[in-house]
Amino acid sequence: MTRIAVFVLSVLLCPSLGWSAETIQAELGKESVWIGQGIPLIVTLCSPGPFSSAAAFDLPELPSTVILKMGNPVVGSENVDGESLLTQRHEFAIFTQQAGTITVPSFRVRYSSKPSFTGKSEDHSVQTSPVTFESKRPPNTEPGEIVISVPKLEFTQSWTPDDQDELAPGDVIQRTMIRRAEGVTAMLMPPISMNLPDGVRSYPSSPKVVDTVQRGVAKAERTDSVKIQFERPGTYTIPDVDVRWWNPDDEAFESKSLPGRTISVSGAIATAETTSAFPSTRTANYYIAAVVLVLIVLSFLFGKRAWHALSAYFNQPETQLLRRLKDACQKNDASAAYQAWMNWTRLNQHIVGDGSADEIRRVDEASRVVNDLEFRLFGGGNPEEWTGQPLWEIVSQLSRVDHHRKKNAMRFASHDLPELNPVSTVES
Repeated sequence: MTRIAVFVLSVLLCPSLGWSAETIQAELGKESVWIGQGIPLIVTLCSPGPFSSAAAFDLPELPSTVILKMGNPVVGSENVDGESLLTQRHEFAIFTQQAGTITVPSFRVRYSSKPSFTGKSEDHSVQTSPVTFESKRPPNTEPGEIVISVPKLEFTQSWTPDDQDELAPGDVIQRTMIRRAEGVTAMLMPPISMNLPDGVRSYPSSPKVVDTVQRGVAKAERTDSVKIQFERPGTYTIPDVDVRWWNPDDEAFESKSLPGRTISVSGAIATAETTSAFPSTRTANYYIAAVVLVLIVLSFLFGKRAWHALSAYFNQPETQLLRRLKDACQKNDASAAYQAWMNWTRLNQHIVGDGSADEIRRVDEASRVVNDLEFRLFGGGNPEEWTGQPLWEIVSQLSRVDHHRKKNAMRFASHDLPELNPVSTVES
């Protein structure tokens, strides 16, 4: 990793057995760094005997800060007061978007080692010491603005389809943009926004964030994909997209622009009828009364068998999750809705869509709605202002489509069954 700013914390954590003290040393290569720069964090463990297991680190959680593990530990040895000690050197990288004095608080390190080469393994739990450094915000940036601080950034894009500029209303194209850089984490790369013209809708997918370490160098890659749908005839210009980053070597901003496209749309407009996701109170009461009446009639006609069958249906895991999700959405409970959504998607990972325009719209709309929910819960938004109707509406659509797909699959499968008593016809 290119060490533009070096932050080294050397911690010599020696087992108490056979040693009278633990030594902690902290050293800062620089007193200040730019926001977004990677800061190496080195933790060295020492033991008079072999290490018995990998070390576990209870890393602190800091606002707008990410701590990444940088590769595997390096095993070595050191001489302390004339005694040879085995060492494990662990390297991390700290990336922060905070400005001002940053304090990395003390955190616990747990590991196992032997007091000698023939001794029994012992568990150890020790604390590091807190360390502080200064983080500077580049000029002409607003508080809270995410800054990427790297000497070089690669920015590319692709279109699907890439050679079709004449479309019909309802058609969809996809724009995929990829950013790559070294010495930074993809988790702190800001999202890309586009100001689309009227008559054009966007359905952004969840970003693909990949952080890797190759020979001690942190490499980041973030992929942002958005499907763009054209609602009515006309000529539309998809705008250029600009990104900028702070070059700490030159202490200046650099930028790169990706060109947009001009799309011509002609033909008849596809219309669709939309309804509220939640039925009215009177309609809901009718549904409840009808269900109760059906249960009573079936119980009277078929006895316990029908009752048990209906009870089994309403107690299915998917049915229960849908009820919880609907209840949370109706109450606008963002936290409960997010938990129910995650459980429901884990149970329905087979819903992948058939590639149709309607299916693309549903899946991408779900991504957009869930991204908004995650922002309100984890990204600084206000969960109290969240409205659950859009999430329940899209889940209802996905559930209905999956239900019909399963029914069709069962019907087609039944048609493929061979006859039980085939009749042989012999021609004379």
